[in-house]
Amino acid sequence: MERGQAAVIAAAFEGNDEFHASWLTLGNLDTSQLYKIYVQDENITAAARTDSAVVSPGQYVVLAAEIYSKSRESDVPMMRYWFAPFEVEGGDVVHLGTIKLDVIDHEALPESLLDQATNLAKRLSTSDRNRYIYPTIADTHDGKIADDLAVRSPQLAGRLEKLELDRRIDPAAFARIIAEAYAPNADGSAPSSEEARAEIDGKMTIMFQTGQDPAAD
Repeated sequence: MERGQAAVIAAAFEGNDEFHASWLTLGNLDTSQLYKIYVQDENITAAARTDSAVVSPGQYVVLAAEIYSKSRESDVPMMRYWFAPFEVEGGDVVHLGTIKLDVIDHEALPESLLDQATNLAKRLSTSDRNRYIYPTIADTHDGKIADDLAVRSPQLAGRLEKLELDRRIDPAAFARIIAEAYAPNADGSAPSSEEARAEIDGKMTIMFQTGQDPAAD
């Protein structure tokens, strides 16, 4: 890798009780070029599989995450909403940490725990009507990322730095959106999962586009 001509972005993955592998798609906001990183947790392989991509300098966003189990696949919809864009310059060697999946079951979530909820995505399937996944960043495999990069590209090992991804949307605002989406309708009836999800997605879009909390009015 020539200094000034390219950069390297690395990452790892930590799944949940169902999904254990992921294709992470990084999008260059300057050129629209897409780069994919394939990562697995230790539930699939003897040790976590990290990966890296050589990319052009520019501004990037974690655009998508396709997630896999042994029997099926899904995705983390609207992945671009969770984390703010980040910049890499020519010669940078950075890692994003471990993309971690957590699950919230709305029906099983006591009201007092709504304040602990962070970002939501759509339900995993029609059989999991109120089950949502959301991504966070952990440091679980930071050492493994460094070790694997040292094996793949020894000349880059000493230049690796952690890049701290910023959340794009305030978790407290999402807690309010969740609570409002599942609140009874004016006639006292409960909203359907489809109605609640549509409201969550709509307010997520408003917040993403405007930076304003639509639940605060």
